Amino acid sequence: MEIWHAADGRRRIEVLEAPSAALSGLTLVEDGTTGWLYDLRQARLETGPVGQVSIPLASDALNAIDWLLSGIDDARVKVAGHDALESGPAARLKILLSGGDQAVLWVHDETGLPARLELQSAVWGEASFTTRSIAAPEPLSPQLFVVP
Repeated sequence: MEIWHAADGRRRIEVLEAPSAALSGLTLVEDGTTGWLYDLRQARLETGPVGQVSIPLASDALNAIDWLLSGIDDARVKVAGHDALESGPAARLKILLSGGDQAVLWVHDETGLPARLELQSAVWGEASFTTRSIAAPEPLSPQLFVVP
């Protein structure tokens, strides 16, 4: 998937490849309060509040990262190394949350964005997400946040 975030809460997610054909071709556009899910294969548009309209797996991955980062203030974080990932060099952090959940988070050196996450959690189970490439295009085109 490709993801664009604007500082004002707008977001766009496009699924380029997926383990299921049903996920390929999905685009989610959010303006901060409303979400639009467009299915290119079926030329179908679904609208609803942000969080109610989502892309399976893609939205779950982003929600898991948000959940982890929201609990980081009470966590023990240890720099555990530095690795070369497909997206570029990244610092590896071991995170132990107060409830016993744990994660390894790689932070992309150039952008400071999450590049990989391995999570073991009572809430999320075991999950692993990897970013192939990270770039911070400036400025973001307003057309990215228009429903296709």
